[in-house]
Amino acid sequence: MMVSRVNKLNSIEVVRAFAALLVILFHIQTAFGVQIAVEPFRSIVGGGHRGVDLFFVLSGFIIAFVHRDDLGRPGRLNNYLYNRFVRIFPAVWIVSALALMFYLYGPAIPDKAGKLAPYPILASVLLLPQQGVPLVNVTWTLTYEIFFYVLFAAMIVNIRLGLAVLLAWQGITALIALSGADLGLAGYYFRAICLDFSVGLAAAWLVHRAATNAVPLAAWTGILALGVAGFIVGMWFDSSAVYAAALCAFGSGLIIVALVKIEQRKDLHIPQWLVAIGGASYAIYLVHFSVIQVLSMIVRRLGLPPSELLYFVYVPAGIVAGMVFDSWVDKPIQRRLRQLKPTLLRSHPAAAASGFGPR
Repeated sequence: MMVSRVNKLNSIEVVRAFAALLVILFHIQTAFGVQIAVEPFRSIVGGGHRGVDLFFVLSGFIIAFVHRDDLGRPGRLNNYLYNRFVRIFPAVWIVSALALMFYLYGPAIPDKAGKLAPYPILASVLLLPQQGVPLVNVTWTLTYEIFFYVLFAAMIVNIRLGLAVLLAWQGITALIALSGADLGLAGYYFRAICLDFSVGLAAAWLVHRAATNAVPLAAWTGILALGVAGFIVGMWFDSSAVYAAALCAFGSGLIIVALVKIEQRKDLHIPQWLVAIGGASYAIYLVHFSVIQVLSMIVRRLGLPPSELLYFVYVPAGIVAGMVFDSWVDKPIQRRLRQLKPTLLRSHPAAAASGFGPR
């Protein structure tokens, strides 16, 4: 499918917004538990980290959906790589620089020394694997995104060879996941969460192959309900269980396929504010954790009583901060960087795609 024929899918923005909200709720609960010794709404948002699974499935879906006609066409590789770089790294470098300044000159934090060692700083900036937590805690997920992008690039250069490498990666990952083995840093790119990308690729294939209007709306609605149910059940299971991850991944795939097909039937109406949140989800994902940490420190220093009502301050604060960063920082930088490569980007205006907030 050529990019010129790919319209913006508001249904995908809804999924992004939902995934971002799940991650925010989970991190707020974690911050409460560490800094305020309270974990409100644990039974509801304790599995919110599964929003990352949803993001990864989205990444696999969008990359395949947008770049399907680029496969086996190496002349399009430069455009693909440039857009991946523009989408991911500038924002990461900005928030990482701010985090580094905070750790250098801010208050004492338990893991401060580990984050300021040379390799962790380098790994945080280049999105490389590391044992500890990166400068910006949430960017660990982007190391997997980058690895997936590289493997997909191999399919653009040579579809058969790239597909063989991709299948081998996913096959080995599945075997390791089923064995329950923990290979540490050596198995960094073979962790079970990497299987989410294949679910996204399969979802893109189904969207392309399934006849939209030949299937009744009730059937797509039923598939959507099944996906939502599977995802929710997966959230409630033990977070370390393979079957929980599988339920969330397959549930995510069904949700994406059903929503896209319902939208393509013109039977889906989405509020613009929800589309706006989804469009800024990458920025929200990058900055919300830092906002939560700062707010938690302020609450603790002021001696305010721990209250579940703080949730209703933290959640909008994380969303608003992310949307401001998206509008005032990330979008202007992306526009400027795209202007530097007009010949590369003119034929692929929608190519800056990833699960974490693509345009």
